[in-house]
Amino acid sequence: MRSRPALAWLLVTHVLARRLRLARPLTVLIAIAAFAAVCAPAFAAPGTASIRHPIVLLSYYSSSNLPTIEPAVRAAHLPHVPVFYGNYVGSDVADLGSHPPTMHVPRARRALIFNWVTNALWYGQRLSDFERGRLDSDGRSLTGSAPSLYTLLARGGSYAYHWGRELGRRFRDRIRELDSEHIHSSSYQFDEIPTNVLGSDGWKARDLIRGMMNGVAHGRRELGDRFMRGITLIANASLQLTSEPMTGELDRFWRTVDRNSLAVVGEEYPNFEGNPDRSAFVQSAGERTMIARGGSLGHLGDKYVTGITPGYRVVHGLGGNVKGRSDDGVNAWRADYLHARAVFGVAGFAAYQMLDRNGYDQVLRPMLKAFAAALRTEGVK
Repeated sequence: MRSRPALAWLLVTHVLARRLRLARPLTVLIAIAAFAAVCAPAFAAPGTASIRHPIVLLSYYSSSNLPTIEPAVRAAHLPHVPVFYGNYVGSDVADLGSHPPTMHVPRARRALIFNWVTNALWYGQRLSDFERGRLDSDGRSLTGSAPSLYTLLARGGSYAYHWGRELGRRFRDRIRELDSEHIHSSSYQFDEIPTNVLGSDGWKARDLIRGMMNGVAHGRRELGDRFMRGITLIANASLQLTSEPMTGELDRFWRTVDRNSLAVVGEEYPNFEGNPDRSAFVQSAGERTMIARGGSLGHLGDKYVTGITPGYRVVHGLGGNVKGRSDDGVNAWRADYLHARAVFGVAGFAAYQMLDRNGYDQVLRPMLKAFAAALRTEGVK
């Protein structure tokens, strides 16, 4: 099993010595000693994803596809890793009254999705009078409809933070309600750190996101909620934020993400074209930047999970089979990409949007088997 520094040395020497054709690879080893020094993994809380303890995430699928997804997971013979799964909560009001189905596969762990954009949770609290009477002052004053997303993003500051926290708490209200009906969740998915966090006004979106993340993670203590960490999805372009100069506000943001996340999923979503090794290197930029910078970002880099789509629902921003490859071509490219990401070292693999053809058995089986092979490349048993 390679350590994080060893994996970092492997990647950099391979890229510099082979791609740039340097004559003296030993010189490269000496030059990257400082880089390897900052790559040692920090102490991680129990349950945190890591190279040694990776996860698999199956995110966003049709419940009607579960009879197909479950045998595909079993047939993949994944190593001994937790398999998180879940769909969105609150897509509409009716959804808040439905019961999410259970996935019956080894080491399955429910992790429902909290969507950061407007959804049914914005319309008001769903609490009894008794529960509402026990709320703190913020909870009692923010009972009605939340302001529009446009308003929250325009104002930022404590206004956006407190409303974001209330919306996150409403998600935990639903988790608590399901728990009382013996539908238990091990974690949740926070979708997502959006591209709104970039730019000169990005701090306003970051205030809202921090509030949402804290609200989901802490819930309402007065109603018995305990701290729960989630799996945080980061939009591909938002990974650019990892290279921005660190300010006090930005450090506070990343510390919030780190504290509340057992894993972070980089939405790499590559186009299945070109050299998969090269694509894997390019898409690993966010993870590499996190590791190199250390601190909270370094912690996030240590629990970074590679996110892909199965590839057959070609939608803007989701990558996939954009060149119309054959099924064998798609399977080979995707497997090579996942192998290349595993060689560098990631804390697991995630598949997003298993809808339509993406949820077909002949698509899921080779993808999940490639997950299993990539995890074994990292030494996972």
